[in-house]
Amino acid sequence: MRTVGAYGAKTRFGELLREVENGETIIVTRHGCPVARLSPMAKEADVAAAMEEIPRFRHEHRPTLRESLYASSSKRDVSRMGGILRLRFR
Repeated sequence: MRTVGAYGAKTRFGELLREVENGETIIVTRHGCPVARLSPMAKEADVAAAMEEIPRFRHEHRPTLRESLYASSSKRDVSRMGGILRLRFR
């Protein structure tokens, strides 16, 4: 992994893209602080394999609405009253 400043990235963008195409990951910094990452795209086969894996994962783990609500935010309360799902935000 290589680091390059924002100005250098702007002036040598074509060269950086060639490096990324060859598998290199490049971190772009502004005043020494990382602000962006240039990395190769996932291959189409990887994306297709991940999409095919979703139904098996759902079947195996059986996520529920209540679990997903708790996982998405710890700042809200979820309760059931009379069959109605109520959300309270703090």
